[in-house]
Amino acid sequence: MSTDTSQTCTFTLGSCPFYDFQVEEGGVGAGSVVSFKIKSAGGVRNLRMEITEPERGRILVQADTGSSGLVRTFTVTPHGEQALVNITSRFDGETGIAGFVEGLVAPRRLHRVYVEELTRLNAYAREQRDAS
Repeated sequence: MSTDTSQTCTFTLGSCPFYDFQVEEGGVGAGSVVSFKIKSAGGVRNLRMEITEPERGRILVQADTGSSGLVRTFTVTPHGEQALVNITSRFDGETGIAGFVEGLVAPRRLHRVYVEELTRLNAYAREQRDAS
């Protein structure tokens, strides 16, 4: 079962289940490899993501090299002197009743995760703007 979620969020604080974030290769843009753990309903998943930039400076894609099928796409759209960031996810979920439950729970949980990510991104962008 494949689940698609798309979140464009207002900036408020949430709770992020991602942790043990490591940059394994690169660190900026295409060619980078990162790994992290994520708390899920079934426990903890270890993820290793390869980064591509199909459209440099506008679209960044993180794709899991393992079995989760997780693909996260970050799209940046200029909006005057600001930018809008949209995060879209797709992953291979469980099957059967576990898949049904995951399909109900995952979108809400990911929404909270992405609110937190966008909050952190917004804070960083404001710091960089104010420093220049």
